Amino acid sequence: MMNVLALTDFSNDAYNALFFASQLFKSEKCTFHVLNTYNEYTPLVGSSRTKGKKLIQLLADESAEGLKHDCHRIILDAGKNPLHTYKTISNNCDLLDCLVQIIHKEKIDFVVMGNKGKTSAKDIFLGGNTVHIIKAIKDCPLLCVPREIDFKAPKRMVFTTSFEDNYTSFVLKNMTKILSLTNASMHVLYLDKGKALQENQIKNKEILLRSIKNFEVQEHQILFKKTKARAINEFIEKEGMDMLIMIHHDHHFLEKMLREPVISDISFYLNIPFIVIPDQD
Repeated sequence: MMNVLALTDFSNDAYNALFFASQLFKSEKCTFHVLNTYNEYTPLVGSSRTKGKKLIQLLADESAEGLKHDCHRIILDAGKNPLHTYKTISNNCDLLDCLVQIIHKEKIDFVVMGNKGKTSAKDIFLGGNTVHIIKAIKDCPLLCVPREIDFKAPKRMVFTTSFEDNYTSFVLKNMTKILSLTNASMHVLYLDKGKALQENQIKNKEILLRSIKNFEVQEHQILFKKTKARAINEFIEKEGMDMLIMIHHDHHFLEKMLREPVISDISFYLNIPFIVIPDQD
């Protein structure tokens, strides 16, 4: 049994992420926990039933109604799957405050969210909410689904790495789980700065390749002079990748990429699903 936490703000992007996950895990026994959070700063859509009710109660009603609607809709759109169960969670709190608690309580295996929701920041690389959530989640992978893309079973995944950090058992376990779920080929992308691999990089590379030896694997090495973000995007487009996988090492590869000034300066859009696996000792 897998537990999937789907975050929603009732935008089309959030619903599309839920639909994408329902198709990606179509053959897996799953419970989807659909979460909506609200607080006094949440915009109220408004209705004719506002008389005599306080703002928080109105927001609670809207949240409950929206969650109920999404669960009915996903069963209609995805088809009634006997392997899938949908549960709703409506909380009066800040999303980041309750996210970690729910992951622990419900033993969540994947968190799923739309990349560009109503509340996300500038339309660049990853929305502002996504970046905060990447940093907050430590115990399971995060799947980000961009915009309203149609579902396409991933066949070609790219995993980008510097080979500088050790691959923990948690990372390797989740990587093989993703490959097993999708049966996709793995394309290991090393962004070369023109320097030979150091001893620790060679060792880490051997550990990685040994852990995924039962899957179809191809290695790629690119000598790049641009930013990591742009180099990755160009590789994805050129090679026709279906999904991107990265590891979140605090203050390492992904952190550096997220801090690159160019991300806020260029029109860098991720048009494929993006999985972040948090590093965990």
